Amino acid sequence: MTPEQIAALRREIEEETRSRIWRDSNGNLVGVVRGIGTGETAEDYRPVWIAARGRHRVKSKDLPAQDSRERMQVLLNAFARRKGWKEHTV
Repeated sequence: MTPEQIAALRREIEEETRSRIWRDSNGNLVGVVRGIGTGETAEDYRPVWIAARGRHRVKSKDLPAQDSRERMQVLLNAFARRKGWKEHTV
């Protein structure tokens, strides 16, 4: 890859993983938030990132909890676009 292609790819990744909030079909705001986490014991505990409406997780097989905010954002973006949701702007 050329340096220009690498720079373009980096810009595309940065744009797709930047924090954004979506407005669902009911008018609720949906974004990526840190969830409680998983693990049976303190040693097994790991925080997770989820898509949520307020304090309520968006439950969908297409939106499983993720280990990174960026990965969860990419999944939420794709899900929201498929559902026809609009990006919320301030």
